[in-house]
Amino acid sequence: MFCLSISAQSLTAIQLDSLYIKFLSLRSPELLSANERPVDLKLEDRKCGMELVNIIKFNFSLFSGFQQKVLKPFLQRPVLDTSIVSSSGKFRIHFNTSGTNVPKYISQLSPLENALQVAESIDSVYRFEVESLHFPPAPPDNDAGGDNLFDIYM
Repeated sequence: MFCLSISAQSLTAIQLDSLYIKFLSLRSPELLSANERPVDLKLEDRKCGMELVNIIKFNFSLFSGFQQKVLKPFLQRPVLDTSIVSSSGKFRIHFNTSGTNVPKYISQLSPLENALQVAESIDSVYRFEVESLHFPPAPPDNDAGGDNLFDIYM
């Protein structure tokens, strides 16, 4: 995989095509022909894909116009049916309560109970990293998720 610190100018056309195919293989494989789908997707990519999304966003201007048109909708914030605010008031956790994309981190819990677990965990991480270790908090998102809380999408 490509390191996030690679500058936009250093990716070759072959690397960009590889990123494009890998991304679509994860997010919308029906857009690819059978011979374009990679067979060796890493567990990290299949589970989350955040590194891949960041690399795509960082290098977005280098993709062809057609590739940009295909990729752009996948890089928008998802629209989910429910959200809660963590007890600290710093995080908004977005999730679906029905359908194929309900959170199932702990399978025996409801989608809301799973979201509450995430809220509790992220508040704990914040207290440790920001309040104890004195790392800077995340920058505001300028109301991109409906308010200025840090958005988490499940």
